[in-house]
Amino acid sequence: MPTGPKYSHLTLISDGVSSVVSDEEISDLARGAMTPKVAADRILTFAEEMGSEDNMTAVIVPLAGWGKITG
Repeated sequence: MPTGPKYSHLTLISDGVSSVVSDEEISDLARGAMTPKVAADRILTFAEEMGSEDNMTAVIVPLAGWGKITG
């Protein structure tokens, strides 16, 4: 598992999200969120807006770099 301050989070998603949202979009949506819950909510809301009709799950696990990684 990635560790250290250069990693901000680990993202776990279901196929209801990955079928309509790219990896890059998921990272962008999570980056800069105040909390992991806010990051997960952003991802789920975007997947819904993109037309996902499947069940959706997003779990964000904060790592040492949480809140420090930008870009």
